[in-house]
Amino acid sequence: MVSTNNNKHMPHSAMMLAAAGLVTQLAAVSAATFSGCDPAEYYRDLPRSPPSRHDLHDRLRSTHRKSLPYTSSSVPDTWDALLDLDGIVDASTGFQQHVQLIYARQETMAAEPRGTSDTWNREHIYPKSAGVGTGGPDYTDLFALRPSLSRVNSARGNKWFGQCGIEGGGGTCRRPAHELAAEDTETDGRAWLPPADVRGDIARALFYMDLRYDGDGD
Repeated sequence: MVSTNNNKHMPHSAMMLAAAGLVTQLAAVSAATFSGCDPAEYYRDLPRSPPSRHDLHDRLRSTHRKSLPYTSSSVPDTWDALLDLDGIVDASTGFQQHVQLIYARQETMAAEPRGTSDTWNREHIYPKSAGVGTGGPDYTDLFALRPSLSRVNSARGNKWFGQCGIEGGGGTCRRPAHELAAEDTETDGRAWLPPADVRGDIARALFYMDLRYDGDGD
């Protein structure tokens, strides 16, 4: 999939944008009844209008029909999914030759090799240490996974998103957040400010994760 505008994460953005309308894009991975992605149909029989947080959590949970393995040598996994969502297709070969990176100064990187300290890996936008853990659908949910330059991903760690000083006591602010990060990033000891062109996507992903899982990981 190729972005046709200035948003270097357009394929993943298209997946995320409906989250602003209470994550209607979940219809794409929901039960067959909602495969048409019609928001009116997806929310039609909720018990309240407007729906409560509990109503939305239950709907998202009950219609989440497929969880990919994180890594697999025999079936499609999250590596494959990220190549589909954030890969750039080479017109001459028809294959994804590069992936679009989040946080980094360089917009793309060769799709292979991957998973090493000098290539790209899978960034959990909602940190594993903040409750996602290392198993279950929350761990592999594609709303919160992005290709990231490994060293920049490590620099972010499990810091919450925000401007330097937002939590107090963060110490010295570094701009950009890493020598390989985009110029409009910054970080201190507690916060990490991502590039401006992905902040909306990240906010919607965090909103979705909080609403979808809300204390449970299944």
